[in-house]
Amino acid sequence: MDAFSYTGEINLPSSLGGWQIAGIADFNRDGNADLVMYNPAQSSTKIALMNRGTVLQEVNLPSTPGWKPVATGDFNKDNKVDIVATQTNGSGNRVWYMNGTTYSRFVDLPTWAGSNAVAAGDFNKDGNADVAIYNRDGQWSGIWLMRGTQQIGWQDRSNLNGLIPVAAADLSRDGTPDLILYNPTDSTSRVDITNSGSPIVVLPTLPNTKPVGAGDFNRDGQIDLVTNNVVSGANVANLLTKTTVNSGTWVLKYREDFSTDVSWPEWNRYSGVPSTSDIDSWNKPANATVANGFLQLTIKPEVNGDKHYSAAGIDTGFGYKQEYGKWSVRAKAPAGIGVGGYVGLYAEDAQGNPVWPPEIVFMEVQGKDPKNNVMTVWTQGSSGPQYDATTYVGSDFTTAFHTYTVEYEPGSIRWYVDGQLRKTATPSAIPPNLKWKIAIGTGVGAPGNTFIGSPDAKTKFPTTMQVDWVEIYQRA
Repeated sequence: MDAFSYTGEINLPSSLGGWQIAGIADFNRDGNADLVMYNPAQSSTKIALMNRGTVLQEVNLPSTPGWKPVATGDFNKDNKVDIVATQTNGSGNRVWYMNGTTYSRFVDLPTWAGSNAVAAGDFNKDGNADVAIYNRDGQWSGIWLMRGTQQIGWQDRSNLNGLIPVAAADLSRDGTPDLILYNPTDSTSRVDITNSGSPIVVLPTLPNTKPVGAGDFNRDGQIDLVTNNVVSGANVANLLTKTTVNSGTWVLKYREDFSTDVSWPEWNRYSGVPSTSDIDSWNKPANATVANGFLQLTIKPEVNGDKHYSAAGIDTGFGYKQEYGKWSVRAKAPAGIGVGGYVGLYAEDAQGNPVWPPEIVFMEVQGKDPKNNVMTVWTQGSSGPQYDATTYVGSDFTTAFHTYTVEYEPGSIRWYVDGQLRKTATPSAIPPNLKWKIAIGTGVGAPGNTFIGSPDAKTKFPTTMQVDWVEIYQRA
């Protein structure tokens, strides 16, 4: 499976003047990625001939009111880049035939009600440029397989589950274009590696950004992701590097299914009152029990000092720990405003001393947002602890069991929910030679805690986080 990391960036022309990046291709065949720029206020299009991040020349194209460029491809097989345009208020699509940077004529593409072209590429490897569409009404996607400007086939992409295609490029370098996707829910960028058998890959998080295209801006043979910062207007080519993750078999090293009382000599029950003022719960060992084949971590009103609720947590501090591997838990989060459940990895050094940061959290669900699972990695920054967090929005995690998984290997962390990859990270600040233990627990937010919230009159106690099983793997 492929994973990606960023190694640098190249600044591109900003969108502050109203010009948006609408396509990327080498129009003058000099080996550099050029930009198609569109100004919606003026209905104007221009081509910016580039040398890395430097604009060498701008060429204005004829004004096209009601139409905007969205993609590029060679549709008449003359070895020259053409431009795909779509209606700004409708479902029309067409190709602008180009002779280098000179507009020649247009030819209409198929029309599908509620659908607009969003990307182009040779998806079936027959030598013809195909068109990816997005249906804004049904929120589904697909590929028109083309011969010139005539549709001859169809590839369904309805399994993208609300992800919006914005461009196509061969990020995986397997000879087939990959759909670059945007998740409007959590503002993350993803790649549908269409021809490698891999799942949808989540690209490293870039705050406040939206993907707008891709091209090889530093001419290293690897396609780079171009993003627009929705706050500052900056456009950046984020230089990518691809690594193929070890595909060796995962071997199960430890499993606890809670069919009988958990082996407490191997697990550590949490006990005591935390010092953090934003938490209104303390850890009571008796609140961690096994019943009916589940680990039960119960929260209930019970005063201890300045804390008003007892909660529970356990970890493998007395048992199984490892440096790299895969950890998986099937669990149901506790319900109720102001309560939360988590599953994460905590580190120890060679002497068994706790080290924080780092920390890897792969399940964190708060009762006030029961459809949100927050996935986080904490590392040590130059000015203190820093974190990279992504929220996956799914179904209600407090009403049913779900499987949460994290894979940590040198240079790569991958988070999964129910077997689907939802986040990747390539942190460089995690020290080597650490041993990780898995921790599972519950807690209650104090008044003023904006992350967990605090209980209100609707919160029903006791409330319980249930765990069906825990599995720990290593590579073969």
